[in-house]
Amino acid sequence: MNSHKEYTKVVDYIYRLVKNGSLRKGDSLPAERKIAEDLSIGRNSVREGLRVLENIGLTESRLGSGNYITADFTSTITQIFEVMIMVENVSKDDICQFRRQVDRCICLSIIENGTIRKYAPRLEKILLAMAENKSRSKLVDLDQAFHYCLMEAAENKMWHAIYQAISTLYRHWIASTDDRISSATLYAVNTVHRAIYQTLLNNDWDHCIEALNRHNAIIEQNLSHTKTIDILLDEIGTFPSGKGDVHE
Repeated sequence: MNSHKEYTKVVDYIYRLVKNGSLRKGDSLPAERKIAEDLSIGRNSVREGLRVLENIGLTESRLGSGNYITADFTSTITQIFEVMIMVENVSKDDICQFRRQVDRCICLSIIENGTIRKYAPRLEKILLAMAENKSRSKLVDLDQAFHYCLMEAAENKMWHAIYQAISTLYRHWIASTDDRISSATLYAVNTVHRAIYQTLLNNDWDHCIEALNRHNAIIEQNLSHTKTIDILLDEIGTFPSGKGDVHE
């Protein structure tokens, strides 16, 4: 039998173990020899199947330790989005519009779930840093920290994957505007972040939408003079790690 077909048996085998609960995040996979014996296939086919599982983010190979379920799909989704941008000629406006909708959904989830006060100390810390910040470049880190905290406050793992998928490129767009951001714009961005936070505390959806719209209008106005998608993708690499750390 062709090994390129045999490796799919490994994918299906591990998928079944995950589906029936035999394997959970953090668990080690059966040894390669056992998989080969269970499926009556060669070790090379097993290794090929395990590489596929690792590439899609389901597993991770650890030197000298074996293979483990990690379920880290963020980088995979990021790669898919970036390929789509290049192949489908997705415009900057398309991504900005998508980001606006994602921000709205995240804030609506926070209001519906009533989780904002749980994350209030972290958000207050970020907002305080924004108020004291005089550096245009640091604004990029603080803006990312604020929106990542909101994403976590939505307490929905799907948002993590989706948000990360667009944040790498979006972050580089913002970073490329640093030398163009005026003091007035810096103040406006800080003020609107505080407004978003306050409306969430008050469960005020209508004014939250207004604050989000003001925030995105400010950012997108500055993005209008940034580099093209092709240049940015070339600078940051086609397939970044997708592990965007949040710096508070």
